[in-house]
Amino acid sequence: MRIINILVSRSLSRISLLLFFLINSCINSYETSKSIPGSWVIENISYTGIDYKDSLGYNMIFFETAKNNKIVTIPRTSYSNRVISKWNQLEDNYILINSSNKLFNGKFEIKYFRDKKRNLIGAIFESNNTTIEAYKLGNGYSDE
Repeated sequence: MRIINILVSRSLSRISLLLFFLINSCINSYETSKSIPGSWVIENISYTGIDYKDSLGYNMIFFETAKNNKIVTIPRTSYSNRVISKWNQLEDNYILINSSNKLFNGKFEIKYFRDKKRNLIGAIFESNNTTIEAYKLGNGYSDE
């Protein structure tokens, strides 16, 4: 009987682990090419570990795709005017932003998450120097 309990316990652990990875991979592999375009509200932003949220003129960033041109409108900061830059998807969950604004310039890994309270899809955009937490407007999710 003890052997059966051990086998059942191990099986349940493996099934739980498998379900955890399946659920997380669904949100983490949220299709970057389709999910990035749109309006994002910047909740937090830091550059080299320093909080820059208060330096933003407004806390929105806009990603657009038009005729194979990928454009990102970057907000005005206390040291830079609003900038229209280009972005490209490098691979799934990675984008490259080419911008004169150092806060937003570089290769970013994107980690998607769900905010159940707000019913929104969120993302952490992380480069070597910058971390941005943002929420996509008009893109709620459903548990259905």
